[in-house]
Amino acid sequence: MRKARADEDSFSSHFDICRSELRGVAIVNIYMTSKYVTRIKTSLRVTLVGQLASLGGVMGLFTGMSLLSVFELFMWFARALKERILPATRKRQKKVAQEEQQKP
Repeated sequence: MRKARADEDSFSSHFDICRSELRGVAIVNIYMTSKYVTRIKTSLRVTLVGQLASLGGVMGLFTGMSLLSVFELFMWFARALKERILPATRKRQKKVAQEEQQKP
């Protein structure tokens, strides 16, 4: 019993020292109602459709482009390639074929 009383006095004196050092500081005690904790893991997932919608929104916002404009741009490039590159390759192929026919 005396030892328990001595421990209490020791604790009380330490507590008083801490209390004098912590003047103006709030002490908050938090008690849990249960020993178990539920962990919830969240992750951001973006589908392909969501990604396309986001990309289209950004393009529309910053450049004034729409998906139709991008498609039309590709069509113009394809048309330009068809008109400029394909005739040149066809001419080259005809020239090579003529040269091969002229060889004995």
